[in-house]
Amino acid sequence: MSTTTTSPPTRLSEGVIEQMVTEKRGNLPGPLVQVLSTKPMANGRLRAVISDGVTTCQHCIFLSTERGGQPTLADPFGAEEDGDLQVANFSVVRLDDYNLSELADKGITIIMVPKVTTVLDGE
Repeated sequence: MSTTTTSPPTRLSEGVIEQMVTEKRGNLPGPLVQVLSTKPMANGRLRAVISDGVTTCQHCIFLSTERGGQPTLADPFGAEEDGDLQVANFSVVRLDDYNLSELADKGITIIMVPKVTTVLDGE
């Protein structure tokens, strides 16, 4: 008789976006979210639409850091040689570090993410 071991399923941190945005909690340890789509921005940043399985957030920005003169994410998602940041749609990522930024005049909270880890590649 043979047995097969599989890794446990990756569960999103349900409800974490609501806690972060509504309750202004910037200290939750390593929430797991899914990247639904991305769009490149200036200065090596990447705008992302993320979901925790319950709530979707359109105001998330993956920041870049300088590494060898090339912009890269703190934990690269396979950045291309030209420095463009890429994250596969539907990837599950852990937000290892994040900060909240307010656009008070518009009532929008932006999740600024300088460091993430890919838990499950969407491709």
